[in-house]
Amino acid sequence: MSAWFTVAVSPKVGSLAAVAAVLATAGITVDGIMGAPESDGSLHLAVPDAQLQAAIAALTALGLQPITEESDPTGEAGAPLDAGIIGAILRGPRS
Repeated sequence: MSAWFTVAVSPKVGSLAAVAAVLATAGITVDGIMGAPESDGSLHLAVPDAQLQAAIAALTALGLQPITEESDPTGEAGAPLDAGIIGAILRGPRS
């Protein structure tokens, strides 16, 4: 299974490349990417469940603050997890 998380990056050219390079250097497989970091800075990534903590650590070392369902289970902390339709899809229905 894949674990999805959201990270806010600077909305500028090269931000996606920087994230991908850090994950590649750490040996993390990227299963999926959604978002448009050049417009609003929200980037949604999927990695294998077993590699989630390593991905979080690698991106935190880069100075980013990844958000997972576990770190924000309500989805109410605000951007970037709540941002737009992609955030709603990732959160899924709430009971």
